[in-house]
Amino acid sequence: MHFIFSRKNFSIPAREIPLWFWTLGFLDFLWNTAGPGGIPVGLISGLGLLGISFFSVQSCKDRWREEWKGKLETFRSLFKKSPLVALALLGCAACLGAMLSMSLLSALRPPFLSQEYDAINYQMGIPRQLLVRKSLAWIEWSTADLWPMILQYGMSPLSNAFFTINKIPQFFFALGLMACLYRIPKQLGFIGMVSLIPLLAVMGSHGVMIQMGTGMMDLPLLYLLLLSVSALLDRRYRIAAFSLSIFIASKSFNLFLAAPLVLGGMAWALFGKSKIPARHLFKDFLPVLLLSTCLLLSRSALLSFRATGTPLFPFFSCQIAKGSLCEGESLKLLRNVEKELISTRDKYGNGRSPRAFFTHLWRVAIPTKGVNNEFDYPLGLPWLLFIVLVGFTFTSGLPRSPLLWASLLLWALWWMNAQQSRWLYPTLALGFLGTLNLQRKRSERAHV
Repeated sequence: MHFIFSRKNFSIPAREIPLWFWTLGFLDFLWNTAGPGGIPVGLISGLGLLGISFFSVQSCKDRWREEWKGKLETFRSLFKKSPLVALALLGCAACLGAMLSMSLLSALRPPFLSQEYDAINYQMGIPRQLLVRKSLAWIEWSTADLWPMILQYGMSPLSNAFFTINKIPQFFFALGLMACLYRIPKQLGFIGMVSLIPLLAVMGSHGVMIQMGTGMMDLPLLYLLLLSVSALLDRRYRIAAFSLSIFIASKSFNLFLAAPLVLGGMAWALFGKSKIPARHLFKDFLPVLLLSTCLLLSRSALLSFRATGTPLFPFFSCQIAKGSLCEGESLKLLRNVEKELISTRDKYGNGRSPRAFFTHLWRVAIPTKGVNNEFDYPLGLPWLLFIVLVGFTFTSGLPRSPLLWASLLLWALWWMNAQQSRWLYPTLALGFLGTLNLQRKRSERAHV
């Protein structure tokens, strides 16, 4: 444990509170399933969240006080120069506060929306069943229990701590996502209004805002990915690796998303103009990433291998080895489930032709089926702005950020796989962070 959480790493910025909350929640989950139990579910994670938040506030309050003094002075000077702009900013802040308040009220209720089907069916339902059974043994009536869901395990104790199931952990992760989007531009050296653009763009997307306060896991997963980026920029390599390992171990296909990102990052550190020394990535980041990912994937991989002959169900079922479901009637049922899951790849979008690619550049943004579209949630104006920024970046002669290349890589992987718009959130977030140079340049021109 000292290897992962050394003294120099053990400080808790506010944006890391959800990560440490998940860690305690996961220990709470293990205590009540694989351990002796006897402690009320949610007590460890609930008290831990309060303690972590208090520790973080105590360690950061002086810096926050200075930052807010500076922001207040900036606002006062802005109000004297342009009262209308200042009042507009106050209006935006009030709207954001109202939306967060409504999201919190929604998070206090059980999942009930049609969009929360996956949460009810397995993301929150399966961990709850394991807590009720007080066992980590496979729930044999559910193939969903074979999937990697490590993030959901750590969130489940607090979700099940009260009389009805709640979505409070998802709300805290959404706040952590906002903190990362606020902090990363400053870590990259951008200040002022330009640094707020990624936060406003991502949180202003229709698809993102509709998930605030729901039981869906897309925003917590995006938080883990961006926290890994933020921790790397702070040279907190082990925290970055730990966060990314949770991201990988929370969905079967996340391994196929993270692998090219890690390999690309390693190549950039070795052969590019990276500010992150490659030796630290190989010494502090990669070993922790591999070790923690293997440990976190161990239950789902073992159960999946025993049942379906593959450690990553529904991929390669009964092809690597013969599992308990690979014979007779069980095999037919397994093939039906596998076919249904993999067919999700073609349920969204308009195909993968050149024409479909060209039209998706704007159709992802607009509603065409009620309030949704063929890609599920419309991403709205932020998606169109992302397209414009990417285009101008490649024609402006400005240096291209590694974050922009990561965004484009994830976009390409999304295009080749299930074209569901909510899986574009990482593309959108990294894209706005990776084009901050262009955004600052255009902003400076506008003020000349």
